[in-house]
Amino acid sequence: MIIVNLDEYKVLKKYDSKEISREFTDTANIFSVFKKFFPVIWEEKEKIINTPNMYYTHLPFAFISMAYIGGDSIPLGALLSLWQLGLFTRPCPGPDKQQECEGQILVTKAGGSPLSGTCRSYGFCPVCGTESRLENSNMRKYRIESKKVNLRSSNYYRRKKTIKGYKFSWKGLTPGLKNIVEVKQHVKPLSFKQVLKNII
Repeated sequence: MIIVNLDEYKVLKKYDSKEISREFTDTANIFSVFKKFFPVIWEEKEKIINTPNMYYTHLPFAFISMAYIGGDSIPLGALLSLWQLGLFTRPCPGPDKQQECEGQILVTKAGGSPLSGTCRSYGFCPVCGTESRLENSNMRKYRIESKKVNLRSSNYYRRKKTIKGYKFSWKGLTPGLKNIVEVKQHVKPLSFKQVLKNII
């Protein structure tokens, strides 16, 4: 069970769009803004999960990556869905790592190798604010868990298209028709800043 501070939620819910814009000084602080506004994000998770352009919001700090196989970024809605299912979480060691706190570390990114089994995962605890990095966690577990939610695939479609272009031959480049595959999105995701403005 994920616990959030309702007092913080009430304070953050009163922010206006100008105050939210001031929080975004550069892309490096998006994780800090995410942590700060997490009580609001968590309370509004159903709205985010059920609204496609919010669901597919890109978070630069949320991804899963495996050597030799590749990786996927994890959109906002998928991350919230994983946590709602009790996945991508682990007990929080507490701020001093001596005594567990009542919260859970919410994993935002994991990376490793399927061959060696090494894995590093990173996350934060919404209760005590601890940011945690775990070495040698189970990469296979994270990969299997990530498949339980829709990461990106249904937001993209492919279309074959023939265009005028140039073909390579022994004579060099010659004019001709060329087949290409065009990849487009069904839904244009909102930016994280726009999501915050919509839920507050």
